[in-house]
Amino acid sequence: MAKETKSRVVFQRSALGTRIALLVMLCVCIAAMAVAGLAIHTAKRDTAALRQQALDLEKRNEQLEEYLSKLGSVDTIVRIAQEELGLYLPDTVLFDTK
Repeated sequence: MAKETKSRVVFQRSALGTRIALLVMLCVCIAAMAVAGLAIHTAKRDTAALRQQALDLEKRNEQLEEYLSKLGSVDTIVRIAQEELGLYLPDTVLFDTK
C-alpha cells in the first residue's frame, strides 16, 4: 500500500508594494466603473430626449401634411397668401381707402 501524502498550500505574505499596487488597481477599477455608469446614464437620458424630439417632429409633420391637404386648390393658397401673409399677385393693384 502506498502511503498517501497530504499536500498543503501555503500562502506567503505579500510584500507591501504588492498590496499597494493591488489597492491602486482596485481604486482605478472602481473609478472606471463609476465613469462608465455615468456615461450609460447620460446616454439613456439623451436617448429619451431624442425619442421625445422625434415624436414631436412626427406630430408636427402630421399637422403640416394635414394643412397641405386642406390647401388643395390654387384659390385657397392665394387667399391665405393675401389674408395671412399680405402677399398679392404681381398684377394686383391695391387702393388705400384711408
